[in-house]
Amino acid sequence: MSNSPTSKPVASLIALAAILVVGWLDFLKGSEVRILALYFLPLLWVGWNLGKSGAVIASIVSTATWLTVLYLSGTRFSSAYMWPANGMTEGSGFLVVSLLVAQLRNSMERERASSRIDPLTGIANRREFMELANLALAVSRRQGTSFALAYIDLNNFKAVNDVFGHDRGDELLCICARLIANSIRASDTVARIGGDEFAVLLRQSDAAHASILTERIRAAIDIDPTFQAVAVSASIGVACGYDAGTDIRSLLHKADANMYRTKQIAKQRVRAARQIA
Repeated sequence: MSNSPTSKPVASLIALAAILVVGWLDFLKGSEVRILALYFLPLLWVGWNLGKSGAVIASIVSTATWLTVLYLSGTRFSSAYMWPANGMTEGSGFLVVSLLVAQLRNSMERERASSRIDPLTGIANRREFMELANLALAVSRRQGTSFALAYIDLNNFKAVNDVFGHDRGDELLCICARLIANSIRASDTVARIGGDEFAVLLRQSDAAHASILTERIRAAIDIDPTFQAVAVSASIGVACGYDAGTDIRSLLHKADANMYRTKQIAKQRVRAARQIA
């Protein structure tokens, strides 16, 4: 359903024109040919493209057009009260059909959105991330620009679930999603792609810029009191669009490998520090 400021007026004019065309045909066809069903065609289109408010207005316009055509064609009823009665009957049919189509469109849009959102954290899921990353790859090839993917894994997260319970783990995941989202640009995208694994699409970023952003993410997680209380930190790996394979999966695999390498280096430093102590 279009929400742009210019498309709705244009769509409204198209719908009005379609209803008037049907009314004109209704007037020309004479009394022996019934084309009432044709009024439903613009109403179906309006319900799909302009939503419930558009459906209500279009139903009113269609009803008024139909009644006007009846009167101009010489139709007369035994009582003046039959005009509003017939108008309400046909208008209700117009309204119900157009509203059902509008509701169907809304339901489909909600289903589409929910299939691309992680239900726990409210950020993008793996499916949405892969689609956006493939789009970024296409833009990168066309414009000759670079982009980067960051792969984030939470260290010691399993221990949180084991010791504090899954509710605490879920809380940690939600906080992590918020911290990452607050650390990146509005043009970037964060997604949860696994249990405690996140990915970030950094548009128009080279290795240096990606390093700055990922360090900001790591620092935000390290200083967060909730993460400090359960001794959870983050390991992050980065891969840029010009230093990996030609598909997103290989690029994400490279970022994952770089993340694992970073995690191993951190573990070795911890072991060395313990030995010195």
